[in-house]
Amino acid sequence: MERHSKGVVKNLCYAHIFFTDVPKRTDYDNNSDVLSIDVVTDQSPLENLRGISGYEPRFAGVVWSLTPDVQADIGLSVTKIQHWDNRPQDPNPTYAGIKQISFVSKRHNLSTEIFHDRYLAHASIAREHHGMQAYAQNFDIDILYGSPSDGFEINAISELWFATREDWNERFYLDTSSPEVIRRDTETFIDFEKTQSAIVTEITHRK
Repeated sequence: MERHSKGVVKNLCYAHIFFTDVPKRTDYDNNSDVLSIDVVTDQSPLENLRGISGYEPRFAGVVWSLTPDVQADIGLSVTKIQHWDNRPQDPNPTYAGIKQISFVSKRHNLSTEIFHDRYLAHASIAREHHGMQAYAQNFDIDILYGSPSDGFEINAISELWFATREDWNERFYLDTSSPEVIRRDTETFIDFEKTQSAIVTEITHRK
């Protein structure tokens, strides 16, 4: 059985980002407003994809919730669009595949409106050129508390789910032209020097 999204699902939620301390699921056992927890984990899939080594993300994890009441280093309200979701129902709360999250920074010369237009339009290109099991975009970012560290600007958050490590390796790009198509599109709205990505372990808290 799959959690197949019938059309686009859009809702308001909150992202609570931890820069150093790793969030633990047990800390939120009595909080039914917590949706899921992303914990930064082994970065080798991302390192292999990019041909780098020793990569260390500048954050430790994210708690996603329905309310702003969770405390972390920085809290954001976001509009989440789940463009598609073909993840199977699983009694194990830990996602068995590979998830990447990216804190996306916009190019400095773009207005927020133009950035949002180009960022959201990217979803159709992502569907055609990435073999993701699920894909979500978070935008309309408002800072509720805390502040990003120097050089760490968050204008959107992307979530990419791949069913297996093999899918990540073989289906991150679906065609030989896909890397170039993706690059040409994303370079029109993303500041790659400020954007931060990481592989995370996702633990579902609320079904």
